[in-house]
Amino acid sequence: MWCVNTEDGYDLREALRDLALERGWDYADFDPALPTRWRGVPFGREDAAAVHVVTGQAGGAPVLAFEYWVDQDAQWLVVAVPLPAGLPRFSLVPRQDPVDDEPVDDEPFGYEFETEDADLGRRYVVYAADGDVAAGVLHLDAVQVLRTHRTVDWRVEGRDLLAVEPAAHREYGPEDIQATIDALARIAAGIPAELFGRYEPVPAYPPPLGPVAPRGTEATPAIPTAPAVPATPPADPLAALRDTTPW
Repeated sequence: MWCVNTEDGYDLREALRDLALERGWDYADFDPALPTRWRGVPFGREDAAAVHVVTGQAGGAPVLAFEYWVDQDAQWLVVAVPLPAGLPRFSLVPRQDPVDDEPVDDEPFGYEFETEDADLGRRYVVYAADGDVAAGVLHLDAVQVLRTHRTVDWRVEGRDLLAVEPAAHREYGPEDIQATIDALARIAAGIPAELFGRYEPVPAYPPPLGPVAPRGTEATPAIPTAPAVPATPPADPLAALRDTTPW
C-alpha cells in the first residue's frame, strides 16, 4: 500500500521541510558528507547530493531523513536511525517495487534467506552476511511493522538501520516519512541486545548518527548537531535546486 498526501500534492522537499517544522527538528539544504556515508546502491555516486536534510530525535534516539538526489528522474528518500553497535550487512529487498518495478539494489551483498512469514516472503527477499543477524532484525515486532508499512528497501549498514525508496515522481506527506521513522525505531528497539558486540567492527563503517548507549545503561543521548551549511559554499552544485526563500 502506498501512502501519499493528495490534498496539496506534497513533493519530497515540502514533506521533509514540513516534518522538520512540525517536530521542531533541524533542517539543512544539503550535507556533502551523506552521499558517501553508506555502501551499496544508490550510494557512492560522484554526481549525487544529499538535500533537504532533516535531523532530530525520536524516542530518545537520533533520526535522519533526506533526499538523495542525482537528477529529475533519479531521487531516493533515505531515512536512518542508529544502532548500539555495528552489525554485518542485512538487506530486505522488495520483490517488486510498487512504482519502478525493480528494487533499489537488485544484487545486495549476502546470502539469501527465507522468511517464515508468508506475507513478508511474498513482498521481500532477505539477504544477510550472517543468519543470526537476519533472525535478529526480523523479530516478531519487526514483522508486524513491515506487514503494514509501504514496500521499501530496508538495510543494516554498519551502525545504522536504513530505509531507502525511489522518490522521483512520487508524492509524500510528512506523515509518510514519520511512519518510516517510527518503523525503523521499532525494528531497531527489538533487535536482541546480545547480538551487538558479537562481531568485529569493519573499519570502513561510518560513525554512528549519534551516541547510543548499550541497552540497560541508556543515558539521554546528546542532540546531534545539525549538518553545517556553508555560508558561501564553493561551486555549489545544488544552486539550481535550492529554495532561497526563508522558511
